Amino acid sequence: MLAVNKPVFCGLIIVCSGVISGCDWDLGSEYSPTSRTMYVDYYKQPCNDDDQQLCFRGRFDSNESFQVIDQPFSGFSGFEWGKQYTLEVEASRDDNGKDSAYSLLSVVASSEVAANTFSLTLKNTGDILASTDNVTWTLAAEKSFSCSDAQCEGLVTSEQNSSTIELSFTAAGNALTLNSVLCQSADDSFSADCGGEAAYAWDIAHYLSECGATLPGLCLLYKEKDAADTEYQVLPVAITDFTHQWGVRYLDMDITVVDKAGVIQSVTREADASTEEQVTDAFVFVMRTGPGGLANSSAGLLTYDGQEFDCDANNQCAAINSAIDEADADSVQVLLLQAEVNNPGESAELKILDLICNATAESFENDCMSGRDDVFWSLR
Repeated sequence: MLAVNKPVFCGLIIVCSGVISGCDWDLGSEYSPTSRTMYVDYYKQPCNDDDQQLCFRGRFDSNESFQVIDQPFSGFSGFEWGKQYTLEVEASRDDNGKDSAYSLLSVVASSEVAANTFSLTLKNTGDILASTDNVTWTLAAEKSFSCSDAQCEGLVTSEQNSSTIELSFTAAGNALTLNSVLCQSADDSFSADCGGEAAYAWDIAHYLSECGATLPGLCLLYKEKDAADTEYQVLPVAITDFTHQWGVRYLDMDITVVDKAGVIQSVTREADASTEEQVTDAFVFVMRTGPGGLANSSAGLLTYDGQEFDCDANNQCAAINSAIDEADADSVQVLLLQAEVNNPGESAELKILDLICNATAESFENDCMSGRDDVFWSLR
């Protein structure tokens, strides 16, 4: 029989136990909650197509489109319709590391939306719309609004027929105003009768410019293929399955657009077959100050929406910093800049050539865009 020295054997047990207790084995433990910055849009919408409740619209990246936040959300009782918010939230996570619920930690910033009209498509088969007098209505037992004349008739007809209805609203000052009944139809024919999905071929500019939304950010510029006389337009949403590179112009790109009431909801790239050409021509574009917007340069660089711009090479940093400093808590400065792209593509370098003009958001169109056909911007 093998003899074992008891003191040594016991010592080994103690050492091994110490090693085991000091290890992080992660044996089925849940992911810990984490703090995240969330951007919340100025109105709510049904949590899903059949839901009779409303959910926040949110995003975690200013480059993304707002999406329905259908996870449980607690603590944000101070939401006001017509305002966009920057929040700090605690995200609970499931065993797969995915967000499962949110709770409010703090409101970082809020601002009234200038272009505050939106549309909702509602399946009027339950309590999503309710009224006792056919004049004052309640949306999902949460927000009241009034109708008049033909609006009321449309709402009553939709309620009687349990049809799907599309309504245009304006949200401001925590009040909801019904603008019009855009369309209504039976649920199974709504897409055909009222939907807006179409195929196009677009040209995408070789640079981006300020989106014009409440929160600062850079957006793509697009126009229909071969429409030489058509100005570029700011695209308020990202293109699915597409990554833009500075200094590259994309021609004849096949895309599918989904819109509601003339407002683009989503754009999807349908094929890779498009012509790409490198462009080093100078261009003019827009930036703006304010929360999340343009801040003073650092080490000769400006950063906007995560993109760096060299303002030192052409001695523009001081002038731009001065324009930024003109803004105060109640005034956003909008800047018209000229820039160029060196090394188009993945290694693109962006250099500011000139600060052409700057003004408040309210006067920028008159002061800086008048007489120009190369500036594509509007405050939404």
